Formats: sequence, C-alpha cells, structure tokens
Amino acid sequence: MIFINLYLIYRLEHPKSQIEFVKEQYSDGSAYEGEKLGGIRHGKGKFLYGDGGLYEGEWKAGSMDGFGTLYYPDGKIAYSGGWKQDKFHGKGTIYNENPVPLQGAFDYVNFDNLGDYWIKYEGDFVDDNKDGFGVLYLSNGDRFEGHFKEDTVHGSGRYICVNNETLFGEWWQNRLA
Repeated sequence: MIFINLYLIYRLEHPKSQIEFVKEQYSDGSAYEGEKLGGIRHGKGKFLYGDGGLYEGEWKAGSMDGFGTLYYPDGKIAYSGGWKQDKFHGKGTIYNENPVPLQGAFDYVNFDNLGDYWIKYEGDFVDDNKDGFGVLYLSNGDRFEGHFKEDTVHGSGRYICVNNETLFGEWWQNRLA
C-alpha cells in the first residue's frame, strides 16, 4: 500500500504531460534518445558517446541512476547493473574489454599483479569501485570469491584454481595476510 501511495504522489507531482520523449544530437558527436522531465534526462533513455560507446538504462535528475548497461564502442558489454549519480553502485557485472590470456598459475598472494588477467567481476559496487562481496574471474579459469574494498581484494575470501584446488584466507589491500 505504501508503494501505491508513493507512486500516486510521484504521478501527482510529475504528471505525464511533463515527461517528453526526445532525440537529441550534440556537437561532440554524442546523442541522447529517451525521456526527459522538465528538460532533464529522467526515466529510460540511451546515450551514445562520441567514441561509439553506449549507455542504455535509467536516468534520474540528469544522471545515470537505477539499472543500466554500458557498452564498449565495439558493442560488447562493459558494465551491467546498478548506477547512482553516474557511477557503478549496487549489484553489477563489469567486463574487461581486452583480457590478457594468463598461462599457468596466478600469484594470488598479491593481487596488485592482476593487470588485465581478468575477464569479469560480478558483485557489489560503491561509488564506481568494487566494494563488498564479489567474484573475480581470471583469464586462466581461476576465480576469487570474497570481499573487496575500494577496488582492492580486502577481507575474507577463497581463491579457487581451475582444478578446484581452494585456498581460504584473509587479504589486506590486495595482499594475502
């Protein structure tokens, strides 16, 4: 019932007549197609970047906010998940545009050496950073499942090798403690 009341309040404050659908082209080669409220991006829309990248999803008060998907210029997904004020926030998945094949074992003692030896990360984000629980998939088939803080492996977790050998441990700012 509370949801319905909030919805009705929103609709009364923002009547449908104020929401408009637009197609806009900008001088830098970017473009926007979607909903605006009071002249500001709000609702569902697509933003095409000048380099060919694309964001498709929800907008709030002019910012990417809610659920959305960001694409690399080649059309591959870069990120899909929650957004808050133009930053990754909440649950999401980020994909490495150019993962480097890793032959053999990764030195899980020091994640500072990760470089581009990863394929994707699925988990929690705060303010554009991996922060909370997540799973990091490496290009050799290994994965790390555990805690992250401000884009570093930080806290309890387990490193699982492609052969299912598992190491449990505590990491502190990317290093096994």
